[in-house]
Formats: sequence, structure tokens, C-alpha cells
Amino acid sequence: MIKEFIRKYFYFLFPIVLIPEYIEDLFRYLKYSGVLWGKNDQLKLRGIIMADYHKIEKGLIMINFRKGFGEKKIQRLVDNCLIYIKKYGLTDIQIKQTIAVLTEYLEVHKNFDFVLKDEIKNKIDLLSPYMKNINASSQLKFEKTSYFNEVESSFPNFSRSRKSIRNYSEEDLNVEKIKQAISLARTSPSVCNRQSSHVHIITDKELIEKLLKIQGGANGFSHIVNKLLIVTSDLSSFHGVYERNEAYIDGGLFSMNLLYGLHHNKIAACALNCCFPHKKNKLIRKLCNINNSEILIMMISCGNVPEIFNSAIALRDPIEKYMTIH
Repeated sequence: MIKEFIRKYFYFLFPIVLIPEYIEDLFRYLKYSGVLWGKNDQLKLRGIIMADYHKIEKGLIMINFRKGFGEKKIQRLVDNCLIYIKKYGLTDIQIKQTIAVLTEYLEVHKNFDFVLKDEIKNKIDLLSPYMKNINASSQLKFEKTSYFNEVESSFPNFSRSRKSIRNYSEEDLNVEKIKQAISLARTSPSVCNRQSSHVHIITDKELIEKLLKIQGGANGFSHIVNKLLIVTSDLSSFHGVYERNEAYIDGGLFSMNLLYGLHHNKIAACALNCCFPHKKNKLIRKLCNINNSEILIMMISCGNVPEIFNSAIALRDPIEKYMTIH
């Protein structure tokens, strides 16, 4: 009798069940993410440092290199590194890489004969005791003739050869090549084969720059992006309280396959996050006529590669960090 009642009035009871689940999600995120008290936990502080040093890495490879960039980020990065080293030592490869990137930052500006502000140089100098045994990093350099050498190779070689590329040539990118990549992405798994993912292909240069300005993570290369993809996942494909996050999972799987598809079709690409407040979210939907039922998974900037270009190292952790054997 009770089960029949629940089935009959499920749509009325749905919010009652859904709300506590979202509340649980909220408190778990507040407790375990770096949103609150990020510097009081080793993993949270490490995550903050990694996010900041990668922004410096990206700045070092921009086609229009802006001398003296990232002053506030560098000051915060040095302060957080000193806190980390004091509390947890200097054994983590990502903290060592942070110091290597900051050393590279100094060397690059020295090569440009650019004098950094004293407050920035003095701030980085605070890490000098730890720089003695750590060599400066050097962002990756590629040539057009060799970058796509592994696209027909074995999967391990193919997957390792894909990098996020933020430098594009002026040559127009054929939309047909993007369609071929999307065709490959269709093979990605989705819950109960519901195939909720969708790709909005933006070709208008003016609109691309508007969207990337809203996105905020493509400063320095938005003007050379030839095509912009917006990957979405449609909530209409899902039902039930416990599928509330499935759109993001399916959309993420599709996006990774799409990135592989782009690489296979010799398209340079860079994944850009869509972690926006609702105001930005609504503006992007309006500009691109995206249905309200579609959630934004990510943007992907695309283009053809130039003759010579750079990519950030984006150092990977040891394999042991990625698994636990039970």
C-alpha cells in the first residue's frame, strides 16, 4: 500500500527527497573542499598551490607574452609554498615544480632584460633556500611537423601525445574536421545509453571573443581561437534523485573522448572550465541560444597549430597517487 502510494505521488514527493540530498552535497563540499580553511589541510593547500602555479605556467607560453604578469598570484603562491614547506616539508613533486616554475619565471624575464618590481623579486627570493637543488622548469616546445606524429600510433603513445594547446595559426579550421571528432566522441559511454551530450560549435569570431571574455580563462589567446566548442549535457535525459550528478559524469566522459577525437583529426585544442556563477551561465545561454535544460560541461578552444608553439608542462603526479589497492 505504501509503495503504491509512493509510486502514485512520486512527483509530489520528489522535492522532499531531493532537498536533503542536495543539503548533504553542500555540507560535504564545504567540509572537504578548499572553499573554507584551505590552508589548514595538506591536500587542500596543495590543490590551491597547484591551481596557482599552473596559471603562471600558462602565462609563460602565451603568444603575446605579457612581461611582469601575475603579480598577485605570485605573491600568494610564494606565501602558500612557505606555509606548506614549513608544515609538511619539501618532498612533494608538485611543490618542487612550483619552485621550478617560479625560477623559470625569473629566468624568462631576465632573458627579456625586463626588471621585475622589487616586491615581486624579493617575494620570490624568499624561496631561494629551496631553489638550490631544483632546476628551473622549461615549458614544452613543439613543431607543427612533429606534434601529430602519434595520432595513428598505439593508444598509450597517442594519449600521451595530446596536450592542451593555446597557440593557433591564422589558417581557418574546417568544421568538417570537428564533425569527425564529434562522431568519434559518440562512442563514449553514457548511463543507460541515453546520450545526453551535445556540442555547440561557435564559428563567429566576435561571438567567440565575447564568450571567452565571460569565461575568463583564455586571456592572452582568445583573439587567435578559430573555433569554440561548448559541450553540454541535457537534464531531460535523467530522472530520479540519485541521477542528479549523472549529466556531469556523462558530459565529462563525452568531453574526454571529444578531446581525443580532435587530437586524432589533428586539431589543436584546449579544455576550458565552465565553473560559472548563474549570472554568467545565463548570459552564455542567451548569447548561444542554449536550452535551459542543458548544463554547461566545458568549452574547448580549437584551431590549427602554427609552425612552432609552446605548451605548459602540467606535471603529472606519480601513479601511486591515482590508486588504492584494497
